[in-house]
Amino acid sequence: MESYTFYIVTVVILLLVLLYKYLTKNNGYWKSRGVPEAKGGLPLFGHAWDLLFQKKNMATAWETHYREHKNASMVGVYMGTSPALLARNLDVVKFVMNSGFPYFCDNQTLDKKVDPLLHHDPFFQNGQKWKDARGIFVSAFSSKKLKERIPSVEVTCHQMVNFLKARVPENKSLEIEVKNLFSNFTGGVAARTVLGIDGHTFDGDDRQNHIRRMMDSLFVPQSEKGLQQNLTFLFPMLAKIISARFAPAWVNNEFTRMVKEVKAARDTENTQRNDIMQHIAEYLKQKGMDDEELAAHAFGFFVELYETSSLTLATMAYYLAKHPEVQRKMLEEVDKVEKKYGGLYSYDAINELTYVEQVLKECLRKFSPVGMALRICSKEVTLEGPDGLRTTLHPGDQVYIPVHLIHHDPKYWDKPEEFNPERFSKENEDQRDKYAFLPFGEGPRMCPGSRMGILQIKAAIAEILKHFVIEKSDKMKEPLEIDP
Repeated sequence: MESYTFYIVTVVILLLVLLYKYLTKNNGYWKSRGVPEAKGGLPLFGHAWDLLFQKKNMATAWETHYREHKNASMVGVYMGTSPALLARNLDVVKFVMNSGFPYFCDNQTLDKKVDPLLHHDPFFQNGQKWKDARGIFVSAFSSKKLKERIPSVEVTCHQMVNFLKARVPENKSLEIEVKNLFSNFTGGVAARTVLGIDGHTFDGDDRQNHIRRMMDSLFVPQSEKGLQQNLTFLFPMLAKIISARFAPAWVNNEFTRMVKEVKAARDTENTQRNDIMQHIAEYLKQKGMDDEELAAHAFGFFVELYETSSLTLATMAYYLAKHPEVQRKMLEEVDKVEKKYGGLYSYDAINELTYVEQVLKECLRKFSPVGMALRICSKEVTLEGPDGLRTTLHPGDQVYIPVHLIHHDPKYWDKPEEFNPERFSKENEDQRDKYAFLPFGEGPRMCPGSRMGILQIKAAIAEILKHFVIEKSDKMKEPLEIDP
């Protein structure tokens, strides 16, 4: 009996040793290649523990590693047991995002069976499918098409202001949660520009706000849904095994139903609309694609227009409340441009709001909605920094670009923690490396909806300033922080 117990204990110990060896097999991977290695990696999780369990966000999770290796062009980290690189130097960032794009043209993908809509988003596509999906986005947001989107933005801006005016007592102030307000705005713009419908986002009851409920279910911090999304990015193989979803199944079903209803109504009436859905339908008709793919591409546009713009508008409101002198200067420009063009809602007028755009860019620098960018190696390449660090990457290897940390690096920005829109005057922008500012990414995989996002943000904040003064509330949390 004792001999039997001894054998069991021995086998268990051996299995544990083998498991430990497997989980730590890549320990020292970067050191052996002469690349500085981040401290604090855990077996199985590597440097992804805080990310996976939503203790920290992607924007700041690796701040310690970034700061500790301030003289290195790249730092080795581990996503689970897999080695990955943190690109610190702008020359390396430029190569990964742009000049070396043929070696880094891939990104994370989603399982079509699990995420049938977002699977088609260009962000989650590679190869020819990425080119096709991106082509739809880019053509939908050309200068000509942007001019056609402005009436939808104008209507939604007026709905937002009327919503606020109806709730402001005469000669008094209104206390409001601005993220909710601006989510209603971007949801309304998305409904009109994508589907050509009134999203009823300012009808007054958030519980009945159908579009908000669908979109917000994708962006819930510190939740089971957030955990599933983190698994999708950090441990894609495990995510596929357990069928972790980025978008809830009910959202996929409901949005597909909405698109089919809109399409059926147009087919019955034999009408064509000047919106993004019509643009997608005409493109897909040439390719012989079905309604599910129409819904999938329309959903991608919704996501593109919704969250990042509402977050940025909320950030702008925060900083304008803290800096009334900036707010006054913006209003002066809005009044001047509106007088010059006889109105605010034209492509040229919105483009001429240059100081408004400076403030917008400074808010994007302070809190970029995408705090970390990812590129995946698609074919073997030797990556070399100006400091002499070099390493060979293989297909599937991941490179992370720490957007938020670059935006706050004193090497590129004087007094980076200060709010200063003058950083983005033409003179100052011309003197700065453009890869120090990456709110939309850069290179061929740059966000295709950035121009539309900028347009709707500038229009919304300008319309708000025409009617209201933004002030701090006693409930306003300071300092402003990013949710995990």
